Amino acid sequence: MSSPLILRVAIPSALPKCLDYLAPAPIPSPGVRVSVPLGSRSTVGVVVEVARETRVARGLLKPVERVIDESPVVAARLLELLQWSARYYHQPLGGVLRAALPTLARRGAALRVPRVVTWE
Repeated sequence: MSSPLILRVAIPSALPKCLDYLAPAPIPSPGVRVSVPLGSRSTVGVVVEVARETRVARGLLKPVERVIDESPVVAARLLELLQWSARYYHQPLGGVLRAALPTLARRGAALRVPRVVTWE
């Protein structure tokens, strides 16, 4: 039996690294917002990576509380750019992602993506 997958989640804090959480089923993609426990409260973070291994003892990992989005709100190319920006400017990735999202999205509100009709 394989072990459960791990989600690396960037949370808006001064921590220089992402935190690991047990992934729910179905597995969310990178760029999806999730609600995760952080101490005695919950916070909204962005999935950065789906991994099989962690440096934390699996018994200490907490599960993701809720998957907010069905599909990524941070596109793969934008996520790469924001990761590069965080490294270049020596800033925590969670803070960089927080600055890139609209205020309501930071709080976990549902996003309304406008439907664009195009003609060819």
